[in-house]
Amino acid sequence: MADITLHTKTDNQVTCVSNVFIDEYMKEANGEYVKIYLYLLRALSQENPDFSISHMADELDHTQRDIRRALNYWSKKKLLSLEYDDEGELQGICLLEPRSAAAPMDEDVSVVKTTFFPPRDVPSPLPTKRNYSPSEILELKEQSDVGEMLFVIERYFGHPLNTTELNTIFYWYDGLGMSAGLISRLVETCIDKGHNSVHYMNTVALDWATKGIKNIDDFRDAPPMYSRVYYAVTKGFGISGRVLTKAETEYIDRWTGEYGFDEELIGEACKRTILKTGKASFPYAESILKSWKMQGVKNLGEVLLADENRAAAGRVAGSVAGSQTKAQPRKEQRASQGNKNPLSLHNFDERSYDFANIEAQILAGK
Repeated sequence: MADITLHTKTDNQVTCVSNVFIDEYMKEANGEYVKIYLYLLRALSQENPDFSISHMADELDHTQRDIRRALNYWSKKKLLSLEYDDEGELQGICLLEPRSAAAPMDEDVSVVKTTFFPPRDVPSPLPTKRNYSPSEILELKEQSDVGEMLFVIERYFGHPLNTTELNTIFYWYDGLGMSAGLISRLVETCIDKGHNSVHYMNTVALDWATKGIKNIDDFRDAPPMYSRVYYAVTKGFGISGRVLTKAETEYIDRWTGEYGFDEELIGEACKRTILKTGKASFPYAESILKSWKMQGVKNLGEVLLADENRAAAGRVAGSVAGSQTKAQPRKEQRASQGNKNPLSLHNFDERSYDFANIEAQILAGK
């Protein structure tokens, strides 16, 4: 991607943060969004403030998608203007003067290009998670579908929902626009697969939201990554706290589509990968499943049967080898003994004695 020109309408060349930004914008923004905005202010004090999204992501240890979400957020807040070329590629960022909500809008601000053309394959920024007031919580609970949803979720959790859990669930419902039915399905699916953490559930919810999954129909039409195979892979690999990447889901698509394997067989390959390599290696699992495909394996039962046959063949081979090893020394021992007297001591040379001569010497007093 080409470099992006960063410029401003102010003459200030120091890293100066407006009090209006601190008082009216910062407290409502995601902390990471604030960090990115401050980085933009700092970049303006450089002599050649040309930079790219990838460079900015590396500097802040973020993904490029994180950077774009923050830029889109501040664009909606009228703190900066995003400038795109005819193909929808971001080519400029213009920082605007923070303005108080109570102050009248100057006429010249409307001249700045504010038309938003989202770059290709980049989702719109998600609303920032917030805490709901007691009155807001009470108002949401009074909605029939929400009340039923909370009743179901409490049964899954096995305890009354605390404030953190309620704020997270209401964020999915009110902030991300998910239906009550989809939220119930999300909680059910995660708990069924052993993921009881609300943090993990929120990660899944955010990923669903970026892919436009808002209700049960969207969920049913989603790619196989949200099916039982997806969770078989995450469980087999011990992956938690994150969703799978696009490259990882492409592996799953091949295993289920091209290879035609079910979740049991794929999960077994993942477990064997961990035992062999000690890590979640999708390429290694691919080699296992590809080998099974070439062997014509169709289900986990055939794999386990093949394991038993190999183990039995190994035991037979070991038994035969052991019998030959034990028999060989006895055979060689018999050949080395030949016709020797079995009572003779072969550790010494045999000697012959003249006992009559010895007796005569004794009687003569010698």
